[in-house]
Amino acid sequence: MKKLNLIMIITILLIGIAIAEQQSLGIFRLNDCVELIQTCSNCTWVNFTSVKYPNSSIGLGNVNASRLGTEYTYKYCNTSILGEYIVNGVGDVDGIYTVFAYNFDVTQTGSELSTSGGIVYIIFIISIMLVFALMLYGAVKIKWRSPRDNEGKIVSINDLKYLKIFLWVMSYIVLMWIFALLRQITADFLYLNSASLFFEWAYWIMLSFLWPGIVVALLAVVVNFLTDKKLKRKLMRGIPIR
Repeated sequence: MKKLNLIMIITILLIGIAIAEQQSLGIFRLNDCVELIQTCSNCTWVNFTSVKYPNSSIGLGNVNASRLGTEYTYKYCNTSILGEYIVNGVGDVDGIYTVFAYNFDVTQTGSELSTSGGIVYIIFIISIMLVFALMLYGAVKIKWRSPRDNEGKIVSINDLKYLKIFLWVMSYIVLMWIFALLRQITADFLYLNSASLFFEWAYWIMLSFLWPGIVVALLAVVVNFLTDKKLKRKLMRGIPIR
């Protein structure tokens, strides 16, 4: 009886060695193909029976893996959902029906943030938000019009309006940067597909308006510079300007 138990234990260990246990295939980018792989030194066939999606639905079906030496592979391309996928399969180890399972992750960029990386991202975003708030505050508070006296006449030229234009442009660019970082975090760290798409669309929409906005800002600077130049000449001559 003891010998029989020992033989059974050794057999189980050999089966465990024959089909190498895969904890995880790793991390892949959204919509990229993944090569499912299983190694088995004593198999004549290996099938991948199913893939469980992050939303708990089941796909793939029972497919035969392609064999190359001791490796059995199958190219799987349905990775349109962010999150963890569970791969299930079966092989005949020395004629014994043996199952296996492992996972892989799908992220927006094919990479995943660690907890420490996420903390760095959060600190970085908070810092950028503070910079954005200061720039936006300056852009709003700086006056556009030139100082006037009680009679409504211009007494000097307000050169700070050029800084106001610059701050508006920089606030816009920094806000784009914030959206890009939030997209990265929600995709790679939180697996929030809808939130990631929202920030991605917001980023691309803002990017499409960036260059036209910069052109308009430059035209505003040129027009105001020429206008201010004329006004300064009049002020130097003592001509009242309303």
